[in-house]
Amino acid sequence: NLDLSMVSPATAGVLLQLSCAAFATGAVNHFVREPYMDEIFHVRQAQAYCDGKFYDWDPKITTPPGLYLVAYTIARILALVFGQKLSSSSIFCSLQALRWYNTLLSAVCMVVTLALLRRLHGVDKPSKPNSRSPSDVVVHALCLSFFPPYFFCCSLFYTDVGSTAAVLLMILLCRRGFVVGCSIAGAVAILFRQTNAVWVCFAALDRVVSHFEKGTLLRRADLPAHVYQPVRLKHIPFTTYHFAIAVFTNIPSLLLELWSLVALVVAFILAVYFNGGVALGDRDNHVLALHLPQVCYFLGSTLMLQVSWGLTLRHALSILTRSLREAAWCGVGFAVAGSLAAVAVWKFTIVHPFLLADNRHYTFYIWRKLLNGLGGRGKYVAIPLYVVGLWAMQEQLSSSRAGMSRLRQLLLAGAITVVLVPSPLMEFRYYVTPFFVVYSYCIPGCAHGGGVAQLAQSLMINILVLGVFLFKPYQWPDGSSARFMW
Repeated sequence: NLDLSMVSPATAGVLLQLSCAAFATGAVNHFVREPYMDEIFHVRQAQAYCDGKFYDWDPKITTPPGLYLVAYTIARILALVFGQKLSSSSIFCSLQALRWYNTLLSAVCMVVTLALLRRLHGVDKPSKPNSRSPSDVVVHALCLSFFPPYFFCCSLFYTDVGSTAAVLLMILLCRRGFVVGCSIAGAVAILFRQTNAVWVCFAALDRVVSHFEKGTLLRRADLPAHVYQPVRLKHIPFTTYHFAIAVFTNIPSLLLELWSLVALVVAFILAVYFNGGVALGDRDNHVLALHLPQVCYFLGSTLMLQVSWGLTLRHALSILTRSLREAAWCGVGFAVAGSLAAVAVWKFTIVHPFLLADNRHYTFYIWRKLLNGLGGRGKYVAIPLYVVGLWAMQEQLSSSRAGMSRLRQLLLAGAITVVLVPSPLMEFRYYVTPFFVVYSYCIPGCAHGGGVAQLAQSLMINILVLGVFLFKPYQWPDGSSARFMW
């Protein structure tokens, strides 16, 4: 008989995530037998690789070949194991197999997420004050892995899962001090998606911040402790000033430590220059823009999809108490955040043609019925939601046990802004990696006391979205079948 007590919480968590993702993938493969949406391009490119056509490139594909290289590698290994010739017609390069490879990547992402959470929240150091139990970390990882837009992508041949796994691995390796390994993971992340170059910069600067907060970059006995680790918002300007001085006075030593990350970023910049742009293909529909409301959409959507994150009364009271301690500054902060959001929505809202034309995405209806509702005033009505989302996220980061100082919060906010703002298209998938990074530092409310509120919410949303996708297809005027999705 199997002794379930021998199964560790981490193993049980990975098996649960993989089982749910596998069930969803099996259902998708059964009911959706043709490539859907972006899968049309991704599958065609992966199968070209299976035929050995590595120099053929679909002009509609905008991202680098990381997904296809991983799929080709797995397919090649399986073909060798079973003694079969690999080609686009092989079962190992079929649409169904390619989806299964992505599901396998989701399990890899779950393992990496667990390792990162253990590092950030002190599970590897039980003697550390406020360290968390392994079971709490598993619940936390499951809350991340069942984030609805991400979980949906686990059953399709999309880049999101592999991209997220590579970014989290990069951050983990940097946190552990393996800078060269971090650079390799960063290169893999960029091969999945170009915007991950921003997360490479984040990982490098996060390393610099660690040195600054330990006092190894700027040794001055006359400076108060809050300069190195600001506790309140009013300390940030002084900290930022001294941080800049510390960086400029230690450039040689920092370059010596971070040379591989710097080289990776320089190589990416050169690649963009010689390519003539960030997107590899379909550039007419993927032009860089100054789309500031993207940050607002990220805050609003993550707040709504993760409303149970801080559901417990103790967690909510903790956040409220922290805010009341700085009531004046919080009031100013709310006013400034609301004003900035209003200006962003007023002057920088971009309505991409895809958003107006493609009624297969939920964003089509969110824009048409909500944000563009009330005679076009709906986008202004949503501003309080964005401000509350910012407040909740900032307070949860501040209450984190993962050493998320105000300076790190500022760095994280800058990275999210640079990742999201250049994209003119509102799409939930763009928020997946920023969500994982942010909420890796935050303790979910459901982890306080071992509840499953957030997991229950996410599972219900995932079941509903998957059910609509599978069982509620409809026809476009040209007779083709369409399905609702994120």
